Amino acid sequence: MTFERWAAPAPGAPARWLGAPDPELGPDDLLVAVEAAVVGPPEALALDLAAGRAPGGAAVGRVAAAGAAAAHRVGERVLVGPVRPCFECDVCRRGHPAVCPARLRLGLDVDGALASHVVARARATTGLTGPLDGVLPGPEAALLPREAALAYDMAVRAGLAPGDVAIWLGSGPIARLGAAVTRALGAATFVPTAEELALSPRDCATAVGERLRAAGATLPPRVFEVSARAVGRERAAALAGPGATLVLLAASAAGSPDAAALPAALLDGDVAVVGVAGAHPDLLPELAALVARGELDLAGVAPVRPWTDVPAIVAELRAGVTDAALVARG
Repeated sequence: MTFERWAAPAPGAPARWLGAPDPELGPDDLLVAVEAAVVGPPEALALDLAAGRAPGGAAVGRVAAAGAAAAHRVGERVLVGPVRPCFECDVCRRGHPAVCPARLRLGLDVDGALASHVVARARATTGLTGPLDGVLPGPEAALLPREAALAYDMAVRAGLAPGDVAIWLGSGPIARLGAAVTRALGAATFVPTAEELALSPRDCATAVGERLRAAGATLPPRVFEVSARAVGRERAAALAGPGATLVLLAASAAGSPDAAALPAALLDGDVAVVGVAGAHPDLLPELAALVARGELDLAGVAPVRPWTDVPAIVAELRAGVTDAALVARG
């Protein structure tokens, strides 16, 4: 096999299609031939932080080779997410593999999915076999292991239930999928309009609050913010009134260079604050089931572009022209 990857020769430089070294597989590793991958803010940030590595934290592909303990999975079509955790430490056992102290992050610690092949731990992948066979036939499947999984994890961590009120802030696939997920879970879901977002955070909260009351949504909301930027968190804090739950995507997961602090007023409002740095891979079968039932539509969430467009997409991300795209190999 020939191994190649997108990589930047220096931080911030344009990505180039380069040769890659032969991968080394552990006993439970899978070598996945990449079919499609996501190019979003985490990929642009990875090119700045880890020059010489292939970025790419979310992909779909087919297992081309495997270690001895996972040889039975050769030929499977699988979903690959952004983290390779150990699954054995106390952090992993308590349901937080994304922040495992021994984790390897695709695109930062090791080569990621914007390559001909990517190495993934068998335990951290989801096979699209059995009842999931054919559920996600196209490149949109690459959205499931990161963008859709983060949106779903945020909803689950918020303790969302039917009849609750959900407000989603931020652009991109995570926010779009998040609104779809909370609607599918039976929550009254609101997304601020462009006009509301143009207001100051306090005036935006007032305008959205009036819209919620007009719709009969009076419960303390679950407010979800996915940009991890200061202005987004300030707006989210204003929307999270007394007794609300505020769920914030970590800067590392959002691909944000910011390290925005939380407004102190949250404590005075008795607001529950939840941080999400990554999703558990065990959520993926549940997400695929939502797709299978027609409750979550991945089509149109991000445009599908040729594999050769990676440098152009990264330049557009840096310029703020786009928020994410899928790239599919021919």
